Amino acid sequence: MIQVIAIVHNFSPPAKQVDASQEIFALGMCQLVGSFAGSLPITASFGRSTVNSASGVQTPFGGIITGCIVIAACCFLTPHFAFIPTASLSAVIISSVVLTIDVEILMPLWRAKKLDLIPYTVTLLIGIFGSVEIGMIIGTSIHLGILLYTSSLPKVTIQEKRVEETPYILVQPDRSLNFPSVDEIRK
Repeated sequence: MIQVIAIVHNFSPPAKQVDASQEIFALGMCQLVGSFAGSLPITASFGRSTVNSASGVQTPFGGIITGCIVIAACCFLTPHFAFIPTASLSAVIISSVVLTIDVEILMPLWRAKKLDLIPYTVTLLIGIFGSVEIGMIIGTSIHLGILLYTSSLPKVTIQEKRVEETPYILVQPDRSLNFPSVDEIRK
């Protein structure tokens, strides 16, 4: 499911808001309807999506064309596939997937918040040298850990003030109170 949402975010225009729950609902409905017809599980593929994007496919009809080509290839061309080197097939997929790596975001991340480079780098390296799914899970977990850590340590300003000869102490956190920050506020 993470891969489906990542593909949607990667290939949708930056100004367009993506509703992740709509994507999950669509995937669940496809799985449900497909189970009655005995279909294979519905999944997403970065390689297939990037090849379609690099080829200029802009509508879901491209999936029908791709499906017809795959069926024709399985029926008629399978004996000839034995002569295609695996390295050349891999090179086609790698060359199209390489274009999905967003390098332009590095400088804004560096200027705005250097801490966000850690999940980005870990996700990129694990995605390249391991698997994309594991890289996304670990990168998301690291980012979630960073968010929890920073939200659990709010800055608190303590000031002594007076209102009409009545002194009081103003304790003001710099953000809203969340469960992880309660212990720090108590201290």
